[in-house]
Amino acid sequence: MQGYVSVNKEGEARLNVQELHHLEPYIPSLVKETTWYLADDPGRMEFLRNMRDTIDATTGDTKVRFALRNRGEIYLVAQTAGSLTLYFSHQTMSKLGCHPSLEGIEYRLADIPHYERRF
Repeated sequence: MQGYVSVNKEGEARLNVQELHHLEPYIPSLVKETTWYLADDPGRMEFLRNMRDTIDATTGDTKVRFALRNRGEIYLVAQTAGSLTLYFSHQTMSKLGCHPSLEGIEYRLADIPHYERRF
């Protein structure tokens, strides 16, 4: 969505939308880093192979980290090489997000631009 917010003298805000776009093309540039939380079970090796195949098939800018469940609720976060990047999209989530060994995903998003108020 592109537009602006205006506030009148009484403090009432008004949103003026000038353009509205689909979010899908912007997702790869908005998601900067993902941490994939994996269960302590044999299936996580299959998930890691699927992730590797996905990374090899598409190049992107989203950094990838893994948090591996060790004992109980303890996760070990594995730092990965900076070259291990993913093209993050709806298709990526459809392929990887439903794996039974995946317990969760943490996203680090791009900073939201801050614009100064102009009067």
